[in-house]
Amino acid sequence: MDGGLNPALVEPGRVARQQLSDLVDSWFAASARPGLLARVRQATAPGFDALTRLYVKNTARVMFQGGYSTMAASVGNAVHTLLTHTGALDRMRDRALLATGVDELVRFDGSVQGTTRTAVRSCRIGRVCIAPGQKVVPLFAAANRDPAAFTRADELVLDRTPNRHLGYGWGPHSCIGTTVAQAGLRALVAALNDHPARLAAAGDGVRRRTATMRAFDTLPAALLL
Repeated sequence: MDGGLNPALVEPGRVARQQLSDLVDSWFAASARPGLLARVRQATAPGFDALTRLYVKNTARVMFQGGYSTMAASVGNAVHTLLTHTGALDRMRDRALLATGVDELVRFDGSVQGTTRTAVRSCRIGRVCIAPGQKVVPLFAAANRDPAAFTRADELVLDRTPNRHLGYGWGPHSCIGTTVAQAGLRALVAALNDHPARLAAAGDGVRRRTATMRAFDTLPAALLL
């Protein structure tokens, strides 16, 4: 989808994907260093078919890529939200609000905007019939602002509960790194509150021009004593 916004990204994106795939393949090579993936290799090498091994490799690939790209984007979005909502950061000194607040930061301005799925059988979404092979683009960000699902959907409500947002996906497609991401955002907010200086904007941020990931190219901020 990003290539549709900027065709110049298609070839660099293809090269980057291939380089990442080659890197992941090296992790599963017999000569790779010991560690968690070594145990995965031992479990999958002899007894699983090619499709299962491909699934395991792709899961490792997605975990590695998502572990830094979405987290980096989430940090920028969270800091921007805190900069533009006076008092929100200070209120999250309350541990209860910290716990619910980091989820609300993701609902309010999440990093993953949407994804693509291909229908494997005929189905209906609302009044639209979907044929096998057709692609569907679910927009997580739109769902997270759905007024039918969230009261005061366009407001930052730090004590929102329950908060069934789709910032980490849902069900069998939920993000495997959800717990780590939540812990990272809690640590970010706590560190900003523990710092003796005050977080303040230092200019206008510039968003990346992307279709699937909402992130900043630059976000000037300062810590003022």
